[in-house]
Amino acid sequence: MSTSNLIQSLRQLSYACQIQAGLYHQGELVYAIPEVRRSASLLLHGRDPLTALSPLPGLWDSAQTLQNPQGEQYLYYALNASSALLLGPWMTKPSEDQRLLRLARQLMDDPAVEAQLLDHYHSLPQLDADNVFYLAQLVVRLFEGQRQDDTDYFPDVRKLYLMNSIQNQMTMFRHPPFFLEQELGHAIQHGNQHKALDALSEINRLTRATLAHDPLRSLKNSLIGSCALCSRAAIAGGVEAGEAFTLADSFIQTLEELNNVTSLAALEEDMVIRFTAQVAALRDSQVSSIVRGAMRYIDEHLSDKLRVSAIAKQVYVHPDYLSARFKQETGEGISRYIQRRRVQEACRFLRYSAYPIAQIAGYYQFSSQSAFTKVFKQYQGLTPRQYREWGTASTIP
Repeated sequence: MSTSNLIQSLRQLSYACQIQAGLYHQGELVYAIPEVRRSASLLLHGRDPLTALSPLPGLWDSAQTLQNPQGEQYLYYALNASSALLLGPWMTKPSEDQRLLRLARQLMDDPAVEAQLLDHYHSLPQLDADNVFYLAQLVVRLFEGQRQDDTDYFPDVRKLYLMNSIQNQMTMFRHPPFFLEQELGHAIQHGNQHKALDALSEINRLTRATLAHDPLRSLKNSLIGSCALCSRAAIAGGVEAGEAFTLADSFIQTLEELNNVTSLAALEEDMVIRFTAQVAALRDSQVSSIVRGAMRYIDEHLSDKLRVSAIAKQVYVHPDYLSARFKQETGEGISRYIQRRRVQEACRFLRYSAYPIAQIAGYYQFSSQSAFTKVFKQYQGLTPRQYREWGTASTIP
């Protein structure tokens, strides 16, 4: 199996499982997905994750689950005596994360990186024993047929040559749009405008899917899909969902007014720049990783019953501390923030769906339609029924 095919399989596995992956040769990382890697060992000590792990030598028939001193877990799979795959990191169930966070803090050289460490732990996937078992089985099934002798696998190659060779092969490979969309979303999520525009450029070199008989309508439909991807990536990067969706609505309304391909292409580029800028501005703001994490959790669970204790558990702090810090940094209490966000999300249902108002109220955990109406009017100045009836008017907030 060629190196390019191996990497293609590794990319598919990484994107499907939403987990970082690396290819090592003679102990050196030669290919990583994503390119910007995240691990506690890199953050705390600037060391490659593999240096903190101790895989068993000569174990060829199974994948090894390993844990570093910071509590991160990895899956190691040897391809031959000098080449291996490393997947991870991930964390175990949330109930263990408090202990792991305390352990990592004890190992820190600089207390100033605590916020970064918290942010890093929040971003890691959480896998239980069953998840890990099936991931290991998948790795073995996917890569056991790709093992070769050292002499055949990376013949007389140095790291720089390998990296250049891989880059050339991947440039020639016609990526499925899914992979490119993942790269675009990842770049937006991390506020990286340069990489986001590069990914967009590569996507636009491919033939777009036909989404309508009229070419202009087809392009507009495609851009609406792109707008949805960009907004979701910005939210994943910490942008408040209401802000991201408001920007998305503005772009969709604008593109519907355009009637030539050139203007639409320019709008798509501006779309990527604006959503990426939202994330970048947030990362430069004074809102801490704790408050951003709380906002992210709230936005992902607006239709669930939300308690401060449960939210605080997700960001590893005491509920009283979270409440005080949230109010201090945003000027708004957690309960009011939840109310406001639920009203904002309910607006989208009222404008773009035919669900009964009582059903929308129940979905967002309001005790009754009258309670929903009272709160809704406080924020929007209209009742839900008025908002729905006048929902297409430009005067609506």
